[in-house]
Amino acid sequence: MPRTITLTWKPGTSDYVHFTHEGQRHTVRLRLIHRLNPHSLDALYLRGKVTLPVTWEHRRTLMAQTYIARRAVNGWENEGGALA
Repeated sequence: MPRTITLTWKPGTSDYVHFTHEGQRHTVRLRLIHRLNPHSLDALYLRGKVTLPVTWEHRRTLMAQTYIARRAVNGWENEGGALA
């Protein structure tokens, strides 16, 4: 299992990010991402993509939160929102 995750922005949002695990894309809130230091997410803001180290426990927590985020985002899309 990889020890890093690569985050990219969910288009049209400022608080959701994507990561891919075993070929499946997951969407989570940015506030759920553990940061090593205050500058951990600088590359995400500057380049739109960042790779961070992640523990197995943190990845498991993010995978559990994916369903909640996906349900909320799908709800916005179903209401005619512009998110894709």
